[in-house]
Amino acid sequence: ESASLLSVFSDDRTLEATSAAFTRTFPRADQFKACCAIAILIQDGNLLRPHQRLSALFVLYDIHKTEPITANPFLNVLVEVAGNVKGENAERYFVLQLLSNQVPREELVENNPLIAIEVLLKLMNSNQITEYFSVLVHMEMSLHSMEVVNRLTTAVELPIEFVHLYISNCIASCENIKDKYMQNRLVRLVCVFLQSLIRNKIIN
Repeated sequence: ESASLLSVFSDDRTLEATSAAFTRTFPRADQFKACCAIAILIQDGNLLRPHQRLSALFVLYDIHKTEPITANPFLNVLVEVAGNVKGENAERYFVLQLLSNQVPREELVENNPLIAIEVLLKLMNSNQITEYFSVLVHMEMSLHSMEVVNRLTTAVELPIEFVHLYISNCIASCENIKDKYMQNRLVRLVCVFLQSLIRNKIIN
């Protein structure tokens, strides 16, 4: 099986062709086991050549791309590579680009806010960023969404309209919640968030 797996990662195959070769080589019932082996090869760090590592990462993403990102059982491997500041920059950027296809879905912001921040920063100059800002503004307010927005404001200059809209959404969320305990908790979170924005001179 290891020979079959390694044969999938031929140097002359495109990423899409490698993923197709993987699905041809391994029936659906065997794909999880094969992906586990791929994860081990990636985490070892020395068993695959650079191009093979990119192909292996792509397979772990591509096989599960029709599912929500958090349903991918190998998300932790992708996140580990994306978050490894000591790793290869090309690998990190590659995985961030893959994950950007899922951003800013609420599940990534809620479950992996640090990765969501990195992905959004990579896309800051893309023509998709306005759409992503819109989703962030309209998603349900939470500690993690505030963390994402707060970290973005300290890393880059965000459109002030976006910041104001997000603040308005936070205030509206506090006003609309019926549970008094949760309301008080959210109000405290928003106050801390606003204090951070003022301290960093994002708002007056």
